[in-house]
Formats: sequence, structure tokens, C-alpha cells
Amino acid sequence: MKNGKLFLVMFTFLSFCVLFPLGEAKAYENTMSNNFEVDGIKVEILADNNKEKIVKTDDGLNVYIVNYNKQDNTHNIETYDNNNNLLSVENINFDKESGYLKSNTVLSDTTQDISTFNTLVPIGSNGLLDDYGYRMYKYGTSIMWFLYLTPTEYKNTAESRLKNKDDLMAFKASVDSFMSNKDQLVAKIGGGVVVTLATLWLTPDLTWSKFLAVLLTTVSAAIAYAEGKAIYNAYQDSKTFYSRTTTVVVGQE
Repeated sequence: MKNGKLFLVMFTFLSFCVLFPLGEAKAYENTMSNNFEVDGIKVEILADNNKEKIVKTDDGLNVYIVNYNKQDNTHNIETYDNNNNLLSVENINFDKESGYLKSNTVLSDTTQDISTFNTLVPIGSNGLLDDYGYRMYKYGTSIMWFLYLTPTEYKNTAESRLKNKDDLMAFKASVDSFMSNKDQLVAKIGGGVVVTLATLWLTPDLTWSKFLAVLLTTVSAAIAYAEGKAIYNAYQDSKTFYSRTTTVVVGQE
């Protein structure tokens, strides 16, 4: 009988180890504490109740205090330097109409007049409508790319094997990674929170510690570090390859 009980205990323990790996156990343990570290960033949960959640992050250069109002779905973001001097205050209301509700139009810049491209054939796209991502079109023997970094920062270019193809493909890969991790985040926490965070993803000069503070007002530490960090890194890569992509006019590939 004792051997039977011992076997049951060992089986239960081993099953727990298989179903709940030590790495996930550590992440789960972190979320149970109001003070922990992520990538060397000090995190403190200052408050969490039915009305609000307040998170503080400190990366050694700046301190971010984010107050998420659960009643009206707003984030108040305060930024301090390491001497505790207030640098900025942002209040973001994510209930306002965003780019996700805009018509799916083709934008252009001063590179070339796309109104003459009346035979564009779509061959691929990914992203957040006109806010972020890429669209690819076949135009005669050329391939046209429309790149979107923010709702106000975009460009179009013809693909050139010698001049810009590598950077275009790298930009595409970063967008695909962003969207893949975004989809995983939606599967875990629902689309509403992702739409809430999307505006912040597209904020210029967004730091990981600031993004982390906002993330932690709505998701667990484990999710913030997994999909959240992957999304942040993918967008930083997009910024790099967007700036490196040379604009090429059709016919000059």
C-alpha cells in the first residue's frame, strides 16, 4: 500500500514538472510579487484594485509610472529622470477612433505619383492597415512596395535586387514577426487589450521599460516578457530596416 502511495506522489510530481516547466514556474512566481526585475528593469506594482492598476518601472536612466484607469480605459504615463524630476506626462485614451477603423486606402509620398499605377496587382500584405506594415503589388515587370512605419510615416518604392531588396525583405520579416506575436497575444488575452496597446507600439522613441510598464498594467509578467518583448523587438527592427530601405523609382531598378 505504501509503495502505491509513493508511486502516486511521484507520478503527480513528475506530471507537474512536465505540464508546468521551471521557467514558467519562475515567471508565475514573479507575478505573485509586487517587486521584481525584468531584463534588469526594476518593476513595482504600486496598486491593483477594481478601479486602477499602477505600475512603476526603473531602468536606471528613467522612471515610468503608469496609472491604468480600468473604468474609462485610459493610461496616465509619467516619466521621471533618475533624480526624480518629472519630464513628461501623457494621458492616452484608447477609446478614441484609431487607424484600425480607417478605410484601407493606398497612401503615397513624394517619391513617385502612384495615380499613374492603374494596373497594380496585389501580391502580398501584412500589418495594421495604414498604421504599420507593408503591401506588395505587381506592376508590369516591377514589384512595388508600400511601407508603413506609423500613420504619418510611410513610403513607396520599386524593388531592386541590387539597391534595396535585402532591406525590404528584412522589413517584411520584422512586420511578420510583429503580427505573429500580436496574434499569439490576442489568443491569450483577447483583442481588446491588444487594440489598447497598439497605439503605444507606434509611439516614437518608445523604450522597453516604458512599454513594459504599460504592458504590466494589463497583462502578466510572463506574457509581457514573451509576446510583449518579441513585439517590441520586431518593431525596433522595422524602424531600422525602414530607414535603411532605399527608394527606387519604377524603371530604374
